Order: sequence, then structure tokens, then C-alpha cells
Amino acid sequence: MAIDEANVTRRGFIKGTAAAGAGLALFGAAGAMATSEEWLVPAHADSGEEYTAYTYHQSHCGGMCPLACTVRDGRMVSVQPNNCCDDRYETICVKGISEVQHIYGDHRVQTPLKRTGERGAGEFTPISWDEALDEVCDTLKELQVKHGKDCVVISSGAEANFPWLAATLGAQVDGSSGIDVGVGNGLDPAIGFGGGYAMATCEARDWVNSNLVLNVGSNFLESSLPNVRLFFEAKESGTRMVTVDPHFSTTAGKSDQWVPITPGTDAAFFLGMASVILDEQLYDEDFVLNHTSLPFLVDASTGKLLRDHAEDPAAEEPETGEQNPFFVWDAAAGAKAPHTDAAVTPALEGTFTVDGTQCTT
Repeated sequence: MAIDEANVTRRGFIKGTAAAGAGLALFGAAGAMATSEEWLVPAHADSGEEYTAYTYHQSHCGGMCPLACTVRDGRMVSVQPNNCCDDRYETICVKGISEVQHIYGDHRVQTPLKRTGERGAGEFTPISWDEALDEVCDTLKELQVKHGKDCVVISSGAEANFPWLAATLGAQVDGSSGIDVGVGNGLDPAIGFGGGYAMATCEARDWVNSNLVLNVGSNFLESSLPNVRLFFEAKESGTRMVTVDPHFSTTAGKSDQWVPITPGTDAAFFLGMASVILDEQLYDEDFVLNHTSLPFLVDASTGKLLRDHAEDPAAEEPETGEQNPFFVWDAAAGAKAPHTDAAVTPALEGTFTVDGTQCTT
């Protein structure tokens, strides 16, 4: 086993992971925890050891708020903004402040539970963290010995994101980062997973310097509560905020323009935008010539890009543009030329005959 060879046990690694997660999020210690009703009692001067722990809220909403958490007798009793940073980043929302009730809530599982009955029967018995971690480690070892290391898949999320864990276990990695990062009520239903919170060439803190922010399928004003001020700061500075969303969301309602796109027409919408940009020449010509594939020649009969030589379909990795250059039409020489030739003046538009074949850009 890779971990044993490094003189580190799986149990040690997973324990370290659990401890790091619990310490970072201040989610309590082993054993049963008090409920909010039992724990949230009035403070007294003689209530025991008390200190302030500094951490940050993990990336559920993208806010990553810096937090100052009061801990009394080993239990967190209050959450406030951390004043270690600039005033405008001392953020926290009602959800963050209520983290105490979340952690010690009556309906939250406070200790590991082991199933004792049939699956689905709802029969469990409490066990210690040591027992739970031992069982997890033993099961992982047994599965990997029997089926190979890649039978285990590590899926990360905002609350459990340890990028080294898959490499340590020799396991596969799930490409999804989970549904706990604030996009479930925004981007996902509109155009699928992975687009972030809003489409812009800069991060939200720089929107104030933008002329236009195109917010696509993201309910930013709800899914990123601590950053709401950035949206309105941008609007006050003159940034035009446009939201494209099938739903009249909170963000759509506060934007300068709402585009109520019909579900399923996203591709047509964005291709239409691209067509207008090209047809009306709203692009930066120098940029598209030197930094995009727009000047590359395409075989009109096959729709394939013209390259120096045919690609090997059995190759483990595709060849790069340096290894197998694409061709452009050199407007000065009136002939094809490799796109890597710095002396070439490529034509951005046109139809040309290349070695007896009709090609277009």
C-alpha cells in the first residue's frame, strides 16, 4: 500500500483529515454534543475557559467570510466577523451567524452511527470516532486489495476538499466539486455545471471597473450573500448589470436588464451573440488574429482544420500546435502558411484554394 510504504497508516491520514476539517469548521469533538437548547444558555463570568478562534467559512457561497468564533469549554457559542482584514471584507450573513444552531441543532447527527439492521431499516447504534475511522480504513484497504486501488473514487465538495487524499490512496478523482457551492439555485438549471457565479473577465471585486457584467443563470444575490455589496457597488459606479435567466430571480430583479431566456435555447442564444459580434465586427481584430483560431483554415468538404500532417487516432495524447501546426492563409504571399510563422500576415476571412481543396477560415 502506498501509504504504508511512506510509514503513514490510512487511519492516520484519515484521522488527520477529519481533525483538520473539524478544526477548520469548528464542528465539535468526539462523542455526543449538546443541543442548541442545552448549550445556548446565558453567559456567566465564571463559565470556564473561553477564547476566540479565528477561521473562515468554507466556500458554500463563495464568500469565504473571515470569522471570529467564541469557544467556551470546548464548544462554540457565537460567530462574528473577524476584524483582521479591511473593513469591506468583514463580511458575514445570517446563515453564517446561525452556524452555532446548525452545529448543535437537534436534527444534526452529532456522532458516528453504525448501521445494525438491514439497509433502509433506519437501525443504527452510536460508535466512537476511532471505531468509525478504523472501519472506514479497513474497508478501503479490503476493497483496494480485492479490486485495485482505483475502485475507490474521491469526490470533493466545499466541506470536504482535500486534494491530496486521492493521490495518497491511489484512488480515482470525481470531476465534480459537489452541489454545495451555491450554484444549485442558479447556474446549474440554466446551462449546466461549472460556469461559476457570473460571466465576466474579472472577479466580482473588480466589477466596479467594468462597463458590462453578463450574469448568466446565476442568482448571485442569493447564492453569494456576503458579496452582494460588490454587485451594487458596481451598479452605482455605472456598470451595466445584465442577467440571463429563465427565472425572474432576485438578481434579475436588481439588474439593469433581465433576459428571460427559454430553457434549452442557450446554445442558440450564445451563437447568436457570437454571430452579431462577428457580423458587426465588434471584436478586437489584432487580438483574434494573434490569439484565437479564427484565421485557421478549414477544409470546406470535411469541416476539419487544415494541419501539417494527419493526426494519429491511436496516439495517447493529441499533438500540439507546435508539433503539428495549423495553417492560415498568408494574405501577403497569397499562399497557405503555418500559424506558428511569426512573419505571416493571416487573413481573417475568405475562401481559398489550397492544394486543389476549397478552404475557408
